[in-house]
Amino acid sequence: MLSNICLENIPNKPLVDADGYPLSNDVKARYIGEVKFLRAFFYFELCKIFGGVPLVDRTLTVDDSKKLVRATEAETADFIMKDLSEAALESNIPDKATLPTTELGRVTKEAVWAMQARVYMYFAKDNPSYYADARDAAKKVIENIMKKCIKTSAPYSSNYFMSEQMGTLMALGVYLH
Repeated sequence: MLSNICLENIPNKPLVDADGYPLSNDVKARYIGEVKFLRAFFYFELCKIFGGVPLVDRTLTVDDSKKLVRATEAETADFIMKDLSEAALESNIPDKATLPTTELGRVTKEAVWAMQARVYMYFAKDNPSYYADARDAAKKVIENIMKKCIKTSAPYSSNYFMSEQMGTLMALGVYLH
C-alpha cells in the first residue's frame, strides 16, 4: 500500500515544500497522522465488503506477498482502531476551526473522531463495549464543533441565527452521515 511507503519514508527522508524549503517535524507529524487516518479509512471500507483482510503495515517484498494471510474481522478492527487512535492523538492535525480555507478537504480532528465513531458503531455488533467508545468519539465531534458555533460574547439570541456557522453545522452532517 502507498500509505506504508509514506509511513516508512516521511520520518526519515528530507522532504521539501513547494518552495524548496525543508519540511518541519511538525508538518511531517501531521502528514503521518493524515496517512494513518486514510489507511484506517480504506481498511474500513475493505472490511465492510470482505470482513477480515490481510493486514499490511509495511512495504511488501515479492516474498512477503506469498505469505499474506487473511486476518479476522476482529484483528482488522483492532488495526483500524489503532491507526485512528494514533491519528486522533496527533497534535499537529488541526481542528476544523483552525484549518485554513486553502486546506479544505484535509484531515481534521473532527473527521478523525467522526470516523472513530463510525468504526466503533460498525464493530459494536461483535463487541457491545464499543458503543460507549462510539458515543465518546461522537461527543467530541459535537462538542468541538458546537463550541465554535456558540458565541459567548454575542447576544443570546444570535446563537439561534447562525447563518455564518451553517457551514460548520452542515459539516457535522457530512461527517456523521
